[in-house]
Amino acid sequence: MIIALIGFMGSGKTTVGSKLSTVLSYDLIDLDQYIEEKAGRAIKDIFADEGEASFRKKESAALEEVIREYSTSQSKGLVLACGGGTPLAKANASLIKNTCVCVWVRASEATLKGRLFGDEALKRPLLKGRPFEEILAERGDIYSSLADIVIDTDNGPDEAVETLLKQL
Repeated sequence: MIIALIGFMGSGKTTVGSKLSTVLSYDLIDLDQYIEEKAGRAIKDIFADEGEASFRKKESAALEEVIREYSTSQSKGLVLACGGGTPLAKANASLIKNTCVCVWVRASEATLKGRLFGDEALKRPLLKGRPFEEILAERGDIYSSLADIVIDTDNGPDEAVETLLKQL
């Protein structure tokens, strides 16, 4: 089984994913880290040097590669922490919806702002140039339409994982 975690940047996908994969004895792949390892450079550098469109192509290819590998192998399950923008492309959304249990890892606007602004914002290329609220509104409907399960992380990752395990 592949459990795909989607949600806004800073919602806790990687933290929840790490805890969930440990409890279930599943592999964990953070798609952003996977892309950075493949490209040999940070996502912020890919954005700066090649632009968002190039990054999104790399992201779609990485998503397809990971899902193909885990869908066709007899290996153990996978928790896949997707990047916040991964499900924005229709092909990515369809792939996630058709091959994974999709979990929307959600946090309130106040929690997200607390996690994202400050030093962390420097690592988030999309926070430069577009209003946070605009990005949040744009993505919420997409996440909602894909999610098989919705969990909240405002009270921390342990509670979120406990809630998720009850719903799986």
